[in-house]
Formats: sequence, structure tokens, C-alpha cells
Amino acid sequence: MKKLVILAMAAGLLASPVWAQGQKKAGRLANAAAKAQEDIWVAAVRANDFAALDKLLSEQLVYTHSTGIVETKAQYLAKLKSGDQKYANIEYSDVKTFNLGRAQVVSATVRMTGATKGVPFDNKLKMLHVWAVQPDGSMQLVAHQTTRLQ
Repeated sequence: MKKLVILAMAAGLLASPVWAQGQKKAGRLANAAAKAQEDIWVAAVRANDFAALDKLLSEQLVYTHSTGIVETKAQYLAKLKSGDQKYANIEYSDVKTFNLGRAQVVSATVRMTGATKGVPFDNKLKMLHVWAVQPDGSMQLVAHQTTRLQ
């Protein structure tokens, strides 16, 4: 019995590096998926692709603008559909991704240009996105937060 316990412990120690390597690879894949979701989000916002946005945005979305305005998915989409909010371009830099298992966090510095109610904006922002992995494996944006930078 003692030999069996020692053998099981040795097998566990040998398997640990393999398991850790698998976890790192899974984390890299999840981070790449989150970055791809960001690209899809930018393209959909710029093109006013409401069908794509409807799929990308969670029903529980909390969308917080740098102005302090907080919107639900329905409010954010309504603002885009009305033309009150238009994005001309969104450029990313200093992108960092964090794999939290069933959620991916993307932190980036962004430059957003466009217009709100016809008033042009050109903002340099710190942006935080949280993407939740859905039961079918897709990812949806559950939180957006921007803070204006100097």
C-alpha cells in the first residue's frame, strides 16, 4: 500500500509540468480570442453592424462611458441606432489581456474619434473590457469602462 501511495505521488509530480503547460497554452488561446473579439467589436461599432453587436453584447452589459454615463445593452444600441453616438475610429495601444477562466479582461489605451449628438470628439482613454465565455463557447462583452487620459 505504501508503494502505491508513493507511486501515485510520483505520477502526480510528473504530470504537474504537463498540466501547467496545458494551462498556459489554454490561457494564450483565450487571450488571443479576447483580442479577436475586440477587433470584431471595433469593426461592428464603426460599421453600425447592429446584428453583430447584438450577438457580441451581453444582455447584462454595463457600458460606462468616460463621461460617467452608464448604459445597458438596449440603451447603448439605441444611442448607436439613433446616430447620437458615432465612432469614426478606435485605435488600440498598450493592450494587455488577462485570462480569468470563464472571463477574459482586456485593458488598453485607446484613441476614439467620432461624434456624440453631432459634437466631434477625439479622446485618449484607458479602456477595460470584460468578455464572458458563454455555455456555447462564444464570448460576449459584459462590461465596458473608459477613463479619459490627459
